[in-house]
Amino acid sequence: MKLGYRLGRSALYLILAGIAISLKGNIDGLSFYFGVTALSSAGLTLIYLFMHFDESIPKELIAEMVVDAFAGLVIFTYPNSDNEFYLIIFSFWFAIMGTLMLTSGLMSKHNKDYLWLYALLGISYIVGGFSIMNVTHESTGLVNYFMGFVLIIYAVTNGWLLLKRKREIY
Repeated sequence: MKLGYRLGRSALYLILAGIAISLKGNIDGLSFYFGVTALSSAGLTLIYLFMHFDESIPKELIAEMVVDAFAGLVIFTYPNSDNEFYLIIFSFWFAIMGTLMLTSGLMSKHNKDYLWLYALLGISYIVGGFSIMNVTHESTGLVNYFMGFVLIIYAVTNGWLLLKRKREIY
């Protein structure tokens, strides 16, 4: 189940990456898909937590669920959300996921073999998140491709790290 949960979560974000790239420079509507993906990911995590309530749960997993749920709920409940607001929410979501990746690599006793990869990915996610936030109006057409690329890297590296360390979630 642990492998299935992580691969399912990675698949959700790969689907979102495909949608972002398929919109071909039109950012309108991408916020809806991101909100659905974030809430679905939080729901998947919640189901996982209910199914494994008697096991010890990593703090990063709960933080990941809270960030996903918060980002999805903000996208759907903010009354005046536009494309710039969506880019800010996505940027912070990605930067926070980078922070979680960085801290899980630094604080975990099981990840010492992959510490360099966790640090590199965490810093890259943080830089990528803040790069998306600073997109100008002239480059708005390219932001979908960049976001799709960023999401592909996020999903593939999470899946690859999980397959390399099958014994645990984080």
